[in-house]
Amino acid sequence: YMLNSHDHVHVSAGDHVKFNFPMAFTSWSLNWGFLRFRDAYESAGITNMMCDMLKTPLDYFQKCWIPENNTLYTQVSKT
Repeated sequence: YMLNSHDHVHVSAGDHVKFNFPMAFTSWSLNWGFLRFRDAYESAGITNMMCDMLKTPLDYFQKCWIPENNTLYTQVSKT
């Protein structure tokens, strides 16, 4: 199984490697802040922006899970 290399997820250093653990922590941190301070996001009018920002990595993580094989890809490289 090969993930699409154009999943619109940031890759660092131009080496075409997607490091899922740092991305998972960052996504979790953003989501925690959003859930904890949701009223502030709503009063600033950026709730939809935050939801869009969180959707991209979560969609990517969903593609990394292959339930038929009980497999979770945790690092993806173009090599």
